[in-house]
Amino acid sequence: MIESTVQNFIECCMGLSRLDLEIGSSGNLSIRDGNEIIIKPTGIGFSQVSKNKLSVLNLDDESYLVGMKPSSDADYHKKIYLERQDIRAILHTHSHYVVLLSMLGLNIPVLNTMHADYFGASIKCVPFSNHRKTGFGDIEYFKNGEAFLLSKHGGLILFTEIDVQKITNTLSAFAEICRLYYDYLLYSKLFNVKTETLLEEDLALIHEYYKKDYGIKSK
Repeated sequence: MIESTVQNFIECCMGLSRLDLEIGSSGNLSIRDGNEIIIKPTGIGFSQVSKNKLSVLNLDDESYLVGMKPSSDADYHKKIYLERQDIRAILHTHSHYVVLLSMLGLNIPVLNTMHADYFGASIKCVPFSNHRKTGFGDIEYFKNGEAFLLSKHGGLILFTEIDVQKITNTLSAFAEICRLYYDYLLYSKLFNVKTETLLEEDLALIHEYYKKDYGIKSK
């Protein structure tokens, strides 16, 4: 495992810890480096991760393990990496409003530009799967897309690049989008209003700008 990848993983875990969105040791993160992945060990929080407290697995060798016992979701992380060659990092979250909407079994339509910026599409709620038996559900649900609600469980975000700031910012945005949608459902009934989803042409333009140009400074 490349040293810089290990350092990026640790920095990501520290950043996620500072968001204070997870309870105890809940949630997990993995990063892919070739045929190896680093994943948070089972039973420890993001703040406890260090060079001596992480797990390294091999996508081609089920028996390969360096470090501590990996997250109980490790097998499904591997399954997604094998299915999606474009994915470099996977984040599983149990943050409050993400879990709440997953309990309600709701898809989240794109009703605001922040949602458009980060994800560029509605966030689907994947049907319930007992993660102790069948992981996060049928792999077909994860063949496309970046963010998902997992019914009665939590949420999942897939990343095509390893960027510490992007990973932490995206989790923060995911949690806020879920909170906003929950509040919207309450207040839209109270005030008897309905917000239309963004038009596809606007959604595509907003998301494309955010991916390519947002934050780039002029020379």
